[in-house]
Amino acid sequence: MKKGFVFLLLIVLGVGGYGYLQFQPVASAGNGMEESFVVLEGASGAMIAQGLESAGVIRSQYAFRYIAKQTGLESQFRPGTYQVRNDQPLEALMQGLTEGPGVLRETVRVTIPEGYTLGEITQVLLDHNLGTAEGYESILADEAWLSNQDFPKEVQGFNSLEGILFPETYEFFTDVSEEQILTKMIHQFVQVYGALTENDFSNLNQMTTLASMIQGEGKVAEEFPVIASVFLNRIEIEMPLQSCATIQYLLGERKERLLNVDLEIDSPFNTYMYAGFPPGPVGSPGKTALQAALSPVETSYLFFTSNLDGTGTHTFTETYKEHLAATHAAREKAGTE
Repeated sequence: MKKGFVFLLLIVLGVGGYGYLQFQPVASAGNGMEESFVVLEGASGAMIAQGLESAGVIRSQYAFRYIAKQTGLESQFRPGTYQVRNDQPLEALMQGLTEGPGVLRETVRVTIPEGYTLGEITQVLLDHNLGTAEGYESILADEAWLSNQDFPKEVQGFNSLEGILFPETYEFFTDVSEEQILTKMIHQFVQVYGALTENDFSNLNQMTTLASMIQGEGKVAEEFPVIASVFLNRIEIEMPLQSCATIQYLLGERKERLLNVDLEIDSPFNTYMYAGFPPGPVGSPGKTALQAALSPVETSYLFFTSNLDGTGTHTFTETYKEHLAATHAAREKAGTE
């Protein structure tokens, strides 16, 4: 029995010693080697840790990730090329990776407008010489790419990247890869959406789809929650949403005025033909549209029509008769009737 206890104690001490060792530098102080290490644009803490371990800079990626999380540094790593040593304590190594690289690289600033579709976004990136068409096409054609990224499971299971590339102004290194660009934009979406929902992604597809239609229909931010209420009121009574934004998405172009033939396209995205939400987003909604989808106002409105006065505002009505009257009045005033 005594021998068994001693054996068990040796195992515990051995495991503890091994665990402690994983948090120590690879080499003793002053005897390490220096090498270049690149933190890619949009790289997560897990990706950085794995790269450092593979390069022999640290003993354990899991020890690195644990300390990064405990110190709050896991989301503060900055992209660039660093000179790192394998005799640095983990905390010192991490701190250096948050202060920025010593090697300057050229950057480019690009703005992704709210409501842009996946195709429009990739074209903006290409116009700024960020990535190649073949590179983006390869990622978009890879059905497993999204599920293999470090995102919440609901994001990993999204149908496509449509709607989850967050629209805002970014600054990228000119030699950034397509994967790094898309990853950074999705991480930004996750951060914004997570902040609005306390990291509840359970209703992600429906809310992002609703927000994309709000973004496509609305021009004035104050009206976004009202537009949301119109769509939700229609859902409640199983009335087709009849969102022009979904037809524009089907057409692949933004037309000033839709024709009757446009409304006859047979597609689950045609909300004039089919009731309920379309299968997914029809563009990338911004924060205001996401907030409106998540927190709509309560109204009895079922219709809205543009005032056609250059303000981007709408007139909201409860009945079809009121809607026709408002539409007629707007067109008459604008001289288009």
